[in-house]
Amino acid sequence: MASLAGKLLRVKFNDKYIKCQLDASLNFTNTFDEEGECKPEETTEVAEGTWVTRVLESQDHSITVNYRLFLDALGGASIGQADLVQLNIDGQVYGEAEWLTTPGQHSEANNQVIVLPVVISTLGLEAPATGRANGTLELLGNGKPTQSILPVA
Repeated sequence: MASLAGKLLRVKFNDKYIKCQLDASLNFTNTFDEEGECKPEETTEVAEGTWVTRVLESQDHSITVNYRLFLDALGGASIGQADLVQLNIDGQVYGEAEWLTTPGQHSEANNQVIVLPVVISTLGLEAPATGRANGTLELLGNGKPTQSILPVA
């Protein structure tokens, strides 16, 4: 079995593909509290080494997408720079992202869809002196994600 090509994973925001994605990363973060014993009384014998016990405190996720900039009209088939800027201006920073395989574009037995409630954290627009203009979108988790593994039809 061959591994899945990165170009076959895409990110959607509010049910529209982010136009001309270059790369994306999805990260899950767990925060723990380390349970430790109290300091011993002066008459208590101290063990040499003890194992740390961790208790899960919180879980989070984030997605970062780098993409090419286009000056398309608002509200097209995919979401682009102008749409993302307008969402920020309007304060509409809450949404839903999908991390998914591109259906029909791979030879794997299943498709994967991870649906993540998110907020737009950072929207960066880069215009280098040479080369193409790019954008960066960072989405922070805003609740519990779900995952579906769907057989390819």
